[in-house]
Formats: sequence, structure tokens, C-alpha cells
Amino acid sequence: MGQQRRYAAWSAAGISRQIEKLAHKPEPVSLFEDEIAGTGKRRQAEGDGIPVEAWVRHIVHYEEAHRVVGRAVEFTDSAVLVEFNGEAGQTHRAWVWASAVRRAQREKP
Repeated sequence: MGQQRRYAAWSAAGISRQIEKLAHKPEPVSLFEDEIAGTGKRRQAEGDGIPVEAWVRHIVHYEEAHRVVGRAVEFTDSAVLVEFNGEAGQTHRAWVWASAVRRAQREKP
């Protein structure tokens, strides 16, 4: 008999991969407080923040960078506090270097 392709995701290996994904949700890595403190006076962004795209480091099994779309809610001369939603809809915040952030492109009508 052939292999059931329809239920391949439910094989022992497929279930193990799903458990591994859930057990190791990527956690954002923020700059250390000492790094932020030396970058100038902290300022709050007005309103709901500034729409941005940013590279944020995450820890899964190792450190890797993910490009996220979110809002800059606080900033200094050299660092930005980015707020963004994770894969499961949870809200994350991470301080990143300002050079890793750029304003999000507005959609054209």
C-alpha cells in the first residue's frame, strides 16, 4: 500500500515538528539596558506610534533576525523600541538599533 499523503502532517514526524514549533516560539531579543542608556534621552512617539519595518533578533534554537512590521513607540538618538505582533497574535516589544529600523512604506491608493 502507498503512503497517505492527505494525512502526512499527522505522521509521528509531522506531529514532532508541530510540537517543536510550539515549544520553541521565537522570543525577541532586546538591547541591554546599558546599551539603551548610552544612546541619548528617551522620547515617546506621539499617538499610536510611527509605523515601521525593523530587523529584530529572535531566539529559537539559535539567534536569528526577522523582519517585522510594527510601530516605533519610544526612541533615543540611536535606539528604537519597536512594538509588533507575533505569529500567534501576541504583542512583543524589543529595543533595536536605529539603523535596523525604517519607516513603513505607505500603500498607494
